[in-house]
Amino acid sequence: MNLHTYLITGEQVNGAPAQPFIKIAAQVVELERSRVFAGELAKMSVRNFEYRLNSMILPAFGERIMTEITGEQIHLLYQRLIAKGLASISVAQYLQDLKKIFNYAYAHGLVDRIPYFPKVKKTSVPRGGFTVAEYRQLIVAAKQLSAIKKVQQGATHRNTAGGVYTKTDGIPPEIVWVIRFMVNGFMRPSDIFHIKHKHVEIVRREYEYLRLTLPETKRHKNQIVTLRPAVKVYERLKIHMAARNLAGPNDYLFLPEIKDRAIAGRLISQHFNKVLNAAGMKQGTLGQQRSLYSLRHTSIMFRLLYGNGIDLLTLARNARTSVQMIEKFYASNLTSEMNIGLIQSRRSMH
Repeated sequence: MNLHTYLITGEQVNGAPAQPFIKIAAQVVELERSRVFAGELAKMSVRNFEYRLNSMILPAFGERIMTEITGEQIHLLYQRLIAKGLASISVAQYLQDLKKIFNYAYAHGLVDRIPYFPKVKKTSVPRGGFTVAEYRQLIVAAKQLSAIKKVQQGATHRNTAGGVYTKTDGIPPEIVWVIRFMVNGFMRPSDIFHIKHKHVEIVRREYEYLRLTLPETKRHKNQIVTLRPAVKVYERLKIHMAARNLAGPNDYLFLPEIKDRAIAGRLISQHFNKVLNAAGMKQGTLGQQRSLYSLRHTSIMFRLLYGNGIDLLTLARNARTSVQMIEKFYASNLTSEMNIGLIQSRRSMH
């Protein structure tokens, strides 16, 4: 049974008198949703929690009686997650979600013990970013794909989503802008999926930039200021969308005709994968599978490399992350030679 269905019906699984796992999981989901309402948790965190429950955890334990779930069964789930090729961090997240439900059950006297959970050795592998040359190559590939006219075929659920054709060789022109906007704007893919024109303000002072006041993500509420090239990207995008009457304050910047933003996000990701494949850059230098998130990685790396000694705290706040995350996933990949100018620099002696 799907968690969403259970939350609506409140149905007991198989009429079992003891507490089924899905019933307790539903209670934890409701608790997490209340934390979002109270401002203690980001909405995206709960969405990810529900996704992991529905995709792998409920199929394994949904109809089982909570008190009968064993450490051996949990280890079987662990092996299935490994077999799917998930990164160690993703595997750990699934097990943490499962343990969260057991902790809740134990705290409320619904189980008298928490079974054994396998230890996951976390290895953090950053998403492969792009060099300057690769970034230029990516833009060229995206422009070429955006110039391909899609073949108008009979619309079915198999080749459209929200009225947009998905099974085509080309890509929409805004995917070129997505790439440039992210590399010059420090955003996460989830920000790109949900950003509206009302979140964007053009600032022209000593420096020209966009001030982005985005919805909260991962408990970060700071505004983002972009680099100057993002201004031109946004201006061109807005002219393009205004011609289609899709540039109002509440219109989304990218694929605005698709109101279901989960679908829009999947489409943007699919189109970007076409660009990666066309450019031959799906894999990073360390074998990582590149994705939209690689553009955020590139944005932060470019500032570390070419930002004239930018401090990590300023960069972290503007990218809506922590200094620890910058050091762990980005600065740790810098070699001394990459910033040879800073190493060779000298203070003026007056």
